[in-house]
Amino acid sequence: MKRQAKAKKPFFVYLPYTQTHYPALPHPDFVGKTGNGRWADVLAQVDAYNGMLLDAIDKLGIADDTLFIFTADNGPEAFPEGTNTTVNYKIPTK
Repeated sequence: MKRQAKAKKPFFVYLPYTQTHYPALPHPDFVGKTGNGRWADVLAQVDAYNGMLLDAIDKLGIADDTLFIFTADNGPEAFPEGTNTTVNYKIPTK
């Protein structure tokens, strides 16, 4: 983004967040952040990362010339908290 903005050239960024799909594993900085479970913590993390991206666009001075398109699919798998599955993973801690 920096290089293209400096050259005054248009650019395209495709940034697919897959974290909202099983297993929802938030970064340790976001574990327990919401008090509503891992999936909510992951959503808070994605929101924070989007905020960082928007801040970068502002800092580059190209916000007025930038189009953001946010889309989503049908959402995460519906596994109740504590459900035993075939995927083994460690829950991150702070």
